[in-house]
Amino acid sequence: MDPYDETLANKSTQERRLWGEQVLKQLKQSFDLVHDEFIFLASKTYYEALLPHLNHFWLPLVGKTQGQWIPELRRLIELEREPDRSKALHMLFNGLPRLDWTMINDIPYKNGIYVMFEAGESFHGMDRIVRVGTHRGENRLLKRLKDHFMGDNAHRSILRKNIGRAFLHRGSAPYLRVREIDMQYSANRRKYGHLVDDDMETNLEARISRYLRENITFICFLVSG
Repeated sequence: MDPYDETLANKSTQERRLWGEQVLKQLKQSFDLVHDEFIFLASKTYYEALLPHLNHFWLPLVGKTQGQWIPELRRLIELEREPDRSKALHMLFNGLPRLDWTMINDIPYKNGIYVMFEAGESFHGMDRIVRVGTHRGENRLLKRLKDHFMGDNAHRSILRKNIGRAFLHRGSAPYLRVREIDMQYSANRRKYGHLVDDDMETNLEARISRYLRENITFICFLVSG
């Protein structure tokens, strides 16, 4: 598109704004700015004036250096052509920045979905997805992740509860029957509270936390409320 021998990098803020207005005018002639989705394969300089006027857009190169653009585009093209949707999802999620439990407070949004991977689990040469989760309340993504990795109550995290079940089942521990009782209910605490072994609970919860922190990594993506 003309003029192809110019760049916005050395233009003033005013010039960039006028350029954005001209591009929006041209887009309106062929597209629906409210309902159509736009994909930007360019630096922030070229889309910052346009995004406020678009409802649906994708920035697949954000966070990538210019030298990473071509490899990333090749990866996305390969993903798009993959007929096995399960494999495609693994390709997509394996390509996103990986987090661990020490990075929960660095997540810049409060609502979203997390996808977990477990050390030693693989799928077509990639890390296998072992859990996909979200949260019920508004703005509780970080709290939900902390319930998994830092909590000490399996009744607030089904993930912790299942790992505890696995540990007790592997050892054929009779205490598994006690762990299946939901002590969050006062009636159950009155009826079965005397069966709770505090030392057993403390040691088991510590073992669960240690396993999660050493073996589980995850990715997150924003879901608007």
